[in-house]
Amino acid sequence: MFDRLPYRKSYVAFAHDLIAAAAAFVAATVAAYWIRADAPFMVSLSMATLIGAATQAAVAAPIFLASRFYAAVWRYASIDDLSQILRSTLLVAIAAPATTFLVTRLVDTPRSALILNWIFLFGFLAGPRVLYRLWRDRGPLDAPQAAPGVPTLVVGATARAETIIREMRRSTNAPNAVVGLIAA
Repeated sequence: MFDRLPYRKSYVAFAHDLIAAAAAFVAATVAAYWIRADAPFMVSLSMATLIGAATQAAVAAPIFLASRFYAAVWRYASIDDLSQILRSTLLVAIAAPATTFLVTRLVDTPRSALILNWIFLFGFLAGPRVLYRLWRDRGPLDAPQAAPGVPTLVVGATARAETIIREMRRSTNAPNAVVGLIAA
C-alpha cells in the first residue's frame, strides 16, 4: 500500500491529507449547524460527527494513494495536479458519506454538510499546496526582489532549467531576468 509513497516528504503530505480529510468533515458539519443556527454548537460535535470524520479519513486513504498525489510532492505544481485533487475529493465526498451511512445512518449530520464537506476537503488539500508552491517560488514576503536584468529565454524544460530560473529569481544581482521557457 505504501509503495506508492516514493519520498520521505510523501509520508508527511499523506498524513496531512488524512488529517485534513477528517477535519473537513468536522468543519462541514459545524458550518452546516451554524448556517441553520437552530442547534447548539456541541450538537455538531456529536459522536456521529467524529465517526464520520474517522470514516472519511479511512475512505480517503486508499483513494489518495491511488490518485498518485505523492509522486513528486508538488515540485512541479500545475492545474493537472489541482484537477486530480478535485476528482479525488469528489470521490471521497461521495464514498465517505455512503460508508458513514452504513454505520450511523447520518442521523446527526445535516444534509448540507455533505456538500460543504467537498468544498472544505478541496480547500484543505489544495490550499496548503498552493500556498507552499507560492512560498517556494517567490520566497518569504520579506525576501529581496530580483533586480531587472537582460531579458532571457531558457531553453529546455528540465529540472536544471527550473533550478536556473529559481536561482535567477532569488538573486538580487543576477545579470539576466528570465522572461520565458522554451521546451526543446
